[in-house]
Amino acid sequence: MSWDAQAGTVDPSDPNLLYTGRWNHSSPSAPWAQAKGSSIIASFEGTSLAITLSTGSSEYYRVIVDGDAA
Repeated sequence: MSWDAQAGTVDPSDPNLLYTGRWNHSSPSAPWAQAKGSSIIASFEGTSLAITLSTGSSEYYRVIVDGDAA
């Protein structure tokens, strides 16, 4: 799975996104993680990536890019 840098916005329901762990997809355009350790894997070409995530009051995100935890 990969996207061109010119692809623009990718919808959360795009079949090229790989969701692992426990996700609720009852709303395909707004899936939500149901458990710790859930992840999203995306492969792309380009120099940047932006993502919009929303969270409850005590949630944490771990970001790994090219195998390097940020």
